[in-house]
Amino acid sequence: MNKKLLLASVAFAGMGLSALAQAGPVCEAQKAAAPDLVEARDTDTAIEEVYSAIDENASSEASANVLKDSVAQIYADKSLDVDAATRLIGDNCEAKLDA
Repeated sequence: MNKKLLLASVAFAGMGLSALAQAGPVCEAQKAAAPDLVEARDTDTAIEEVYSAIDENASSEASANVLKDSVAQIYADKSLDVDAATRLIGDNCEAKLDA
């Protein structure tokens, strides 16, 4: 996977969560990263590299942790396609940030 593309995608997905009221836009941004995250998994990009990109680009620890939880599930279940990964990310994000 192109590391610059992954970093750009993760940077967008990890953007801004200054208040829980902003969970909607953060979740939409995280869902938008699903194709790149599935590609990273399928091209054997190390999960640590993805986590590092998330940590470097997230503006909050909460949004970073939620996205990393989703990444772990995507990497653990190789049967997840982009649509399933998008739903998983959205469900995780909404459940954890939109409480």
